[in-house]
Amino acid sequence: MAGRIEKTVFISYRRTNFWTALAVFQNLYSNGYDVFFDYKSIPSGDFEQAITENVKSRAHFIIILSTSALERCNEPGDWLRREIELAIDNHRNIIPLMMEGFEFGSASTEKALTGKLANIKKYNGIGISAEYFEDAMSKLRSDRFLNRTLEQVSHPISEFTKQITEEQKSAATEASPINKKQIWVEAALETLNLTPRVLDSLKRTGMTNIGDVLDLLENGEAAVLSKRAFGERSLDELRLMMEKKGFLRDD
Repeated sequence: MAGRIEKTVFISYRRTNFWTALAVFQNLYSNGYDVFFDYKSIPSGDFEQAITENVKSRAHFIIILSTSALERCNEPGDWLRREIELAIDNHRNIIPLMMEGFEFGSASTEKALTGKLANIKKYNGIGISAEYFEDAMSKLRSDRFLNRTLEQVSHPISEFTKQITEEQKSAATEASPINKKQIWVEAALETLNLTPRVLDSLKRTGMTNIGDVLDLLENGEAAVLSKRAFGERSLDELRLMMEKKGFLRDD
């Protein structure tokens, strides 16, 4: 079958990375791509058919990887894992988008990459950050990733799935444009460049990203200092690094 440029895309992501996924959708949609993005919850009885048919019928499969994205992939029935495996089985053009802090070589990632999932390390990926988001998107749309010749995808989808797909697209296109801060809040704690002592203290409380820190700080100084092994010096360091990123200013 003759190859051609395909502009159909499936975005796979965790809900904790919703703003980043929406920003990718908005960029690709505005550049003429036909993108499936699970923008709003699909009823459980319809979910499997809609997701499965969309993965199979789209040429490109983008997986957004944060430091916590793969944590539940070893759980039975995890849908992120199922989506990736379906893309692998159907030989889709898989492109990992790696958020700040994500590393394929980290212990947590290595633990999650079992079975077919281990194959995603073999695909060329792109680092993505709030600061250089537009640069990453330009690279994504280049000849190396999306703008490349592929075999035509001819897998049909049902009328039922077409309806759900259009509903998702319509809702996503009506969303307000994503700004840099919304992408930043999903970035890993490591991007704050905290000392190991402060970083470990935050992680022990279950926090994983900058958004978690903002939520904590909004609860007041007493709430922050109530955290185990988190004193005034730790709070001062945290505030300083958050200020450097622009999160504690009204702008």
